[in-house]
Amino acid sequence: FDLKDFYEMLSSIFSQLSYSVDEVDHKKKGPVYGFIWEAYKTVDDYSRFKVWLKVDIKNLREVEVEDEGRKKKMFEGDVVMIFKGFIITDYGGKWEANPYLIFLKGFFDKYLYGKQGHPALAKGVYRDWVVKLDGEVSDIINEAKSFLHMFKA
Repeated sequence: FDLKDFYEMLSSIFSQLSYSVDEVDHKKKGPVYGFIWEAYKTVDDYSRFKVWLKVDIKNLREVEVEDEGRKKKMFEGDVVMIFKGFIITDYGGKWEANPYLIFLKGFFDKYLYGKQGHPALAKGVYRDWVVKLDGEVSDIINEAKSFLHMFKA
């Protein structure tokens, strides 16, 4: 696979889904390459999605392949991707200015917004956000798998 194209493909998917991406770590040392991204998307005035992505590529080596009669340099390696999705509520911290607002935030989260601890127990708007975030993370995973599968020997 082409490492640059892989990186750009991931960046493009996040961009198409309206996420802003921060690269918090990037490493390349010998046959090991990796990076960690934190991507954010504001979904309403109270909620924000966060997708955490860690990519580790081990045994990375450059290979020459023939593409339409031309030799092209590409890479081989063992790719491991870890995705974690989060829903951050009150991302601006507006509801934490004093004890009364903290109490109201807890009440709002639990009874009006539907945040019930584990995402599987969510109700209402929060449940909708859980389903949407899960779908978006699944889409990113499927695109990455599809890209890498194209180059599988």
